[in-house]
Amino acid sequence: MLSSALRHLVTSATFLGLSLLSLAQTLSYPNWTVSSTGIPGARSGTSVAYGYGYWVMTLSGGSDLTNAVARSDDGLTWTPADQVFSQNARVHFFSGYFYILDQSSVYRSVDGRTWELVTNTGTMPYIRDIASSEDAIVANSSNGNYRVIQTSTDGDNWSLQPLPALDGGAAGLGETVTNGGGYFWHAHSTNSLQQSALSRSSDGTNWSNVATPWGDTMPHLSSVTYGNGRLVLSSSSQLTISTDRGESYTQITKPQSARHSVLFAGGRFFGSSTLGWSLDAATWSQPVYTDQQRAFNDVAYGDGKYVAVGGYVVTPSPGHALIAVWSAPEPAKVLTHPEDRVAAAGTSTGFSFQTEPGVSIAGYQWTHDGSPIPGATQADLIIPNASPADAGRYACLVTRNGLTIATDSARLEVVASDQRSRLVNLSVRSQTGNGDATFITGFIVGGENTQGLTRMLVRGVGPSLLDFDVADASLDSVLEIYLPAGAPSSRHDNWGGEAALVEEFTRLGAFAFSSTDSLDAAAVLEDLGPGNVSVHTLDAAGEAKTALSEIYDANPSWTPTAPRLINLSCRTTTGREADGQAVTVGFVISGGAHQGVLIRAVGPGLSQFGIQNYASNPSIYLYQHRDGQTQWKAQKVNSWGTQYTTEQNRVGAFPLSSGSADSVMLEFLEPGVYSVKVENWSGDPGVVLIELYELP
Repeated sequence: MLSSALRHLVTSATFLGLSLLSLAQTLSYPNWTVSSTGIPGARSGTSVAYGYGYWVMTLSGGSDLTNAVARSDDGLTWTPADQVFSQNARVHFFSGYFYILDQSSVYRSVDGRTWELVTNTGTMPYIRDIASSEDAIVANSSNGNYRVIQTSTDGDNWSLQPLPALDGGAAGLGETVTNGGGYFWHAHSTNSLQQSALSRSSDGTNWSNVATPWGDTMPHLSSVTYGNGRLVLSSSSQLTISTDRGESYTQITKPQSARHSVLFAGGRFFGSSTLGWSLDAATWSQPVYTDQQRAFNDVAYGDGKYVAVGGYVVTPSPGHALIAVWSAPEPAKVLTHPEDRVAAAGTSTGFSFQTEPGVSIAGYQWTHDGSPIPGATQADLIIPNASPADAGRYACLVTRNGLTIATDSARLEVVASDQRSRLVNLSVRSQTGNGDATFITGFIVGGENTQGLTRMLVRGVGPSLLDFDVADASLDSVLEIYLPAGAPSSRHDNWGGEAALVEEFTRLGAFAFSSTDSLDAAAVLEDLGPGNVSVHTLDAAGEAKTALSEIYDANPSWTPTAPRLINLSCRTTTGREADGQAVTVGFVISGGAHQGVLIRAVGPGLSQFGIQNYASNPSIYLYQHRDGQTQWKAQKVNSWGTQYTTEQNRVGAFPLSSGSADSVMLEFLEPGVYSVKVENWSGDPGVVLIELYELP
C-alpha cells in the first residue's frame, strides 16, 4: 500500500498566511422565536437532536424537575418522555436511533418517547458532549477526578478509554467533542482551565494529542466544532480556524456574534450566547442577544427549522429552560468529502464528493489553494495530465438556497511518472450459460506510450469454489480464449496440476486450486501484444453454474512503457442481490499513486446491439477490502445523465443515450483490492455488460 496515501496529517501546526476559502455573502438577521419549555423545574436545555420528524431534548434543573427528557414535533411545544430520566444526560441521533447517555446507562428510541435500555455502563462521570461519524458514536465524560471517552460502532457495545494526558502528564478534563474531516476532535483542559489540549481520533477509540500553534501555552478552549470543511477552535477572545484538518490555522478576533462557545447544525455555525450565525466562522450575522443573560447549549436542524436549547445565565424568575426556533433554509448537506490524492505525473486525477440525494444544487466552484479554478463548476473535478504545478489543496464551494458552504479540503501530491499505478488482477464471478447468457469476459492489453509484448495468466475456476462454500459451483469449468485478430483461439480444460502453473499461481498471489486433478482450467498467454482478448468461461455439461473468471498481469519485469491491462468487460446476467443474482467483479491496483477507474454497468444501452432481454436498471456498488475489512466506497443507482461523457470518449467506450438507466461511475483509487457488485435494482434478471477502464 502507498504509505503517503494513508499518512496521518502532519503534527506540527503553525499560523500561516493561509487565506480562508472565501464564502463572503450577506447574512440575514436570524428571526428566532424564543420561549420557555413550560416543563416544571426545567432550568436549562442541555442537548437536542432531530430525527423522524421529532426533536428530543435533555434538561437540567432543580429537585422539582421530575423528568429530564422531552419531545416535540414542532420545536415549540414539548412533552416529557414516557420514561423518567435523571438529569445530566445527553441525547444524540445516530444510525436511525435517538441515544441518551446518562451517568450509568445508554438508552435508545425510534420516536423519542418510548425508550429501551441498551446497556448499563456503571457509575460514569458527567456526560459533556456527544458526536458521531457514519461508523461510530463518541461521548466524552468527566468530573473532577474521572475522565473517559465512551465509544460504540453499533450503539449496543460500548468501550471506555482514558483521555490522552496533557503535557506534563496531567489528565484532561473533557470539554467538547466533534466530528469532521475524517476525525473525531476533542478539547480537554486541566481543572484550573490553565492548560488545554486538542486531541483527535480516526475511529473514536485511539486518541492522540495534536500539536497546535500555541504549543504549551494553548488557551482554554470553550468549544471545538467542525462544519463546512473547517475546524473551529473557540477560546475566550479568538477563533482559530483550519481548512486543512489541523495542518495550518488562521486566527481572528472573536466577533461579538460568536461570544462564548460556537455550535454547528444544519450547515451553519451559531454563537451560543447570541444566536448569531455564520457559514464559515469568519463572517457573522448580527447577534440576536448582546446582554449575555442567556446560554444556548446545543442546536439541531430538521423539517426546515433550527431549534436551539438552553437557559438563562442570569435567571429573571425561578427556572426557565429556553427554546429558540428559526425557520430557515438549509445550505447544501455534504455527505462525503474530497479525499487526498497522489497522482503520477502525466496521468489523470481528480476529486469528488457527495451531497444529499435528490436535493438540487445551484452551483459548484472548485478552488486550488483557496483560489477559484476557472471553469471548474461541476460536481466532480477532473485534472488530466497532472503536473507538479497541480499539487496543493482542493475544495469545492457548494451553493444551495442562496447559501454557499465549502467541502473539506483535500491534498493532491504529484509524484514521478514511474510511480504510476496499474490494474494487475481482474476477476468476475457469475453464472455460466449458453447463447446470449454465455459468461464472456473480455480484456484489452495496451496503454498510451507502451510498446513490446507481455504475458497474462487466465483462469476459469469452478470446482475449487466448493472450498469457499459456493454450493452451485461448476463441477467442470472450461476456458475458450479468443486472441486479437490473426491469432489462433484456444480451448483449455482440466489444468492437470502443471508445475509451471502452480509456480505462476504462487508468484502472482492467486489462490491454489483444490487439488492437482481438479477440473478447473488455467492458461498462460505468452508474447501477448496490444489488442482485445475474449474469454468464454463455460460449464462442460452446459449447465448454469457459478464460475470465476480471472485475469492476472503475469509480466515479471513490468515497466511503465510495457503493455498493461487497461480494460475489462464482462457480459453476463444479473438480477437482484436479495435473490442471489448480483454479479461481483474484483480488481487489484498496484503502484505508487492513485489510479483513475471508469466503471460502467450497461443494460438499456445494449438494445443498440440487438439485445432485448437486458437488465433494465443496473446499479453499481464499489467496495474496498483492507486488513480483513470490507468498506463501502461509492454507489451509482441506475442513472448517469450525461456525466463523464468526456472521460467515456477518452477511453473509447461506446456512447450511451442521455438519461438512460445505465450506470457510470468514475473513482480515483489508491493501490489495493476492490470489488464491484452489479445488480438489477428493479425488474427481472437480464443481460448486463460490466466495463472497467483505466483512465490514463
